[in-house]
Amino acid sequence: MALAKIHLHKSIGDRVAFRFAYRCFAAMTCAHYEGFVKKVAAQALSDLRSSGIKASEFNDIIRLTHFVPGARKHIETVSSAKLLDIFFKSDKTLDFMQMPCDEKKITECGNLKFETFVWVVSSLGISSEVFDPYKESVNRLVFLRHECAHGDLLTFGATATDNELAATMFLLQEAVINLMHALAVEIIDHFSRKKYLWSSVQGGEAI
Repeated sequence: MALAKIHLHKSIGDRVAFRFAYRCFAAMTCAHYEGFVKKVAAQALSDLRSSGIKASEFNDIIRLTHFVPGARKHIETVSSAKLLDIFFKSDKTLDFMQMPCDEKKITECGNLKFETFVWVVSSLGISSEVFDPYKESVNRLVFLRHECAHGDLLTFGATATDNELAATMFLLQEAVINLMHALAVEIIDHFSRKKYLWSSVQGGEAI
């Protein structure tokens, strides 16, 4: 990304070269963002799936993201007697279920707009609120990459100079890099403090 930044800066003053470099810069920045988030999150989810932790031990974010949708589908397939046994005679209600989402669903989720990013971090049991300040930057970057990938014309400000456009793009890149760093910090903290467990959030035993 550093080389892309240099090329974008060097192209200032040549409008044709600048527009080409601008597109390349947007596409490369988005590729780094999506690649990093998907790879890190997929590995984290794989670790959770292989941990042997039961549904009743996970925090509510993971339960809502992975197990509740599956429970809704499961209800339609079992008898009333079985529902009585599963949901009313046990305090381990969802333990009959396995985490349905694997890492492929993350790595193959397509454009990582902010709404999808929220789903990715939620699948790990991480609250997405800390990332809210990056919403506008992420969606802007993904939009630019989409326009570039499909050969659409980018809309440049009629009065904006190359220097101003480059400065805006550099700020966009900085915001996305900060997001990637924040995600890494959150995942490390999440796993080191076992915040994916219900008991770590509640300060007591898992239900």
